[in-house]
Amino acid sequence: MKQLVTTQQMKDLERVTFEDYCVPDYLLMEQAACAIAEYLYAAFPDKKITFVCGTGNNGGDGLAAARILKFKKCNVNFILAGDRSKESELARTHRLIAEKCGIASITQDELINSDVIVDSLFGIGLNRGIDGAQLELINKINQLEKFVLAVDIPSGINADTGRIMGCAVKANKTITFGYVKPGLLLYPGAEYAGNITVKDISLAVRPEADKRKGDSYFTYEQDDLKTLVPKRKNDSHKGAYGKILLIAGFQEMTGAAYLSAKAAYRTGAGMVRVITSASGMSVLQKLLPEALVSKYLDEAQAQTEKETMNDLPESYRNWCDVVVIGPGLGKSEAAQNALEHILTWKDKKMILDADALNLLAEMATDRGCRTIMERISFLSEKLPKEVILTPHLQELARLLSIDIKECKGSLIPLLEDCCSHTELIWAAKDARTITAYRDKRCINNSGNHGMATAGSGDVLTGIIAGLLSMGADSFTAASLGVYIHGLAGDVAAKRKGTYALLSGDIAESIADVLRPLDQEIAAGR
Repeated sequence: MKQLVTTQQMKDLERVTFEDYCVPDYLLMEQAACAIAEYLYAAFPDKKITFVCGTGNNGGDGLAAARILKFKKCNVNFILAGDRSKESELARTHRLIAEKCGIASITQDELINSDVIVDSLFGIGLNRGIDGAQLELINKINQLEKFVLAVDIPSGINADTGRIMGCAVKANKTITFGYVKPGLLLYPGAEYAGNITVKDISLAVRPEADKRKGDSYFTYEQDDLKTLVPKRKNDSHKGAYGKILLIAGFQEMTGAAYLSAKAAYRTGAGMVRVITSASGMSVLQKLLPEALVSKYLDEAQAQTEKETMNDLPESYRNWCDVVVIGPGLGKSEAAQNALEHILTWKDKKMILDADALNLLAEMATDRGCRTIMERISFLSEKLPKEVILTPHLQELARLLSIDIKECKGSLIPLLEDCCSHTELIWAAKDARTITAYRDKRCINNSGNHGMATAGSGDVLTGIIAGLLSMGADSFTAASLGVYIHGLAGDVAAKRKGTYALLSGDIAESIADVLRPLDQEIAAGR
């Protein structure tokens, strides 16, 4: 698990390093400069390198690195962008040193003669849109198509959200310090960062010094599967790995039910019972004979057979450990009745996906909820605690009654509002899915664009359900499920390519992702 830090959290860490340990700020800058120079000297020893520097400490990092490379006989120069009267003390010191060392200051027009450009214009503290001469300079850097190294973060990218602040440097590589910042993983920032390397600059590491205020951001790594996926035991049976009740595949949408059920089994669930339309039963029994399949009556069938549409037997509730509703559900009266019935099961681990979310959005509208906070309050009152919601951005926009562009552009603050006023777990699906609960934020870094295909979300729901059924807590199941889903998509893309990738390929590839865990079990770990 790799911790991420926001802009404010990084400033807090630096402050603790300065104040509690009496480490002067120029020592941190020197270590940052050494990291930059070390990379450039190894990668481009004979190339002409231009440092494009701002007047803040990010510019100071670049100027200090230029001095180190000058002493190594490298061909370096610099551009100072900005008002010299606003230079930070460290930036001014390192500019004067650079000038004393004979490092030439060049103009923007001379950038064309450079082989490598180092972007140290703005650091992570940028909080305004870029305009004027600095916008022109960044556009010039991008037009030249030289190799660009960004110092800490590409200039123009919001370090917390990944948003572009008017314009941004398109880097081939970013060397960031201490921790990765969320904006380097979130789009569009991720597209501008290139390859990311984290360099230690000796920030305070004592636990009490690492008190990052606010939300805790992190991302998973491959080794986390070994510790977080629930273990299987030799002395066990199918009931030991949980029972999932999946209400899905109404209105001829059997494929969604199939993909979710199959993914749950591939993840390790012991038993899955699918409640679906009568017409889908035979299809599911043929496609997935491992599943238990029962019918849920639609309106016409209920009238013919003189039964009540929302009769889900109490035996189902007593049987299952996890209940999932939504994939291929549709928005019929039968679907709505099923959802209303399930929401009374407050003692069950629960996942709401797809049409279950769309039905909730309609319920909120019918209740007269118009503002974001009214709709969040409705969800908090309507849903049991720790229910997992898995909306893609369009579904989240419907839930909150906002435009999808607003949803995408303000996803981080929207999730902060959702988590501050509910006890729900939100897995907001996007190119970088964010799973959020209380003060925890997991930014997923696995997966690829080939996974933008019909049924991919149904597979994710099944993976999360499988982890839940085996005993994972709800937040871990949701966030780790997203990571496993992305890993499976990466495996599938290697086999099929991204253009030809199908959601069924993702479901099949879960086995490859989890197979190494069998070796851990065999080794007694």
